Amino acid sequence: SVSRVSDVGGAFIGSEALEDGADASPGCFDGAKIASKSPAMVKIAKEALTGVEDGNLEDKYRWEQGFTYEAYTLGDSQEARDAFVEKRDAKF
Repeated sequence: SVSRVSDVGGAFIGSEALEDGADASPGCFDGAKIASKSPAMVKIAKEALTGVEDGNLEDKYRWEQGFTYEAYTLGDSQEARDAFVEKRDAKF
């Protein structure tokens, strides 16, 4: 599980919160920004990224493309596209 550390702006590395005074490098994630995204899309992204860590690159690419298709077919994906075109925040 991930816990928020407000001293560093809610930045995380994997499932470990940064220690007090640690530098929030580009490899960190902003928990508040991630939480504002579609829960269904975050779940898909997490599964896709976790699964591409090892194995045959071509097989993993094809496997990941299945998640791209799944994400595209979700209603949240259409809401995100509509919000972008309409220059507004998406409502998930």
